[in-house]
Amino acid sequence: MGFSLSWVAVRAGDEDAVYRTLGFRQTGRFEGGLRATFCGSPLRTGWILVVWTRHLAALDGTVDLRRLSALGEVIACLVEEHVGCTAVANWRSGIEVWSLRYDAELGTQQLERFGEVPILVENLIPTTGPQSQGDPIEDDAVAD
Repeated sequence: MGFSLSWVAVRAGDEDAVYRTLGFRQTGRFEGGLRATFCGSPLRTGWILVVWTRHLAALDGTVDLRRLSALGEVIACLVEEHVGCTAVANWRSGIEVWSLRYDAELGTQQLERFGEVPILVENLIPTTGPQSQGDPIEDDAVAD
């Protein structure tokens, strides 16, 4: 069994506003690793990161990304490793700008795309397997 998690990163100056929008409040407790069901922290880059373990809240409709992105740019991601499902989305000012989704259970090697995916992200997407010499990519390579 693989891991299951999701996260949102919000480029916003008001950490409390991000937590309030998500229905959370700061407790001041520190949980090492990913033992807590969810946790959040500001990053040195100016983003505020909230992670859910064993829950896909970031992209399953639980989080209102339209409302959250009114506070600042949002990147949301989910990884459901045991079924090979991954997704990422970028929202700004209440609008989904771009997203990618891959689900190995659908039996396809196609990556679902929406919007114009930034070149830095495009460059991370494998187009051939590592030792394939041009053969189609394996499902696991896309999920990774």
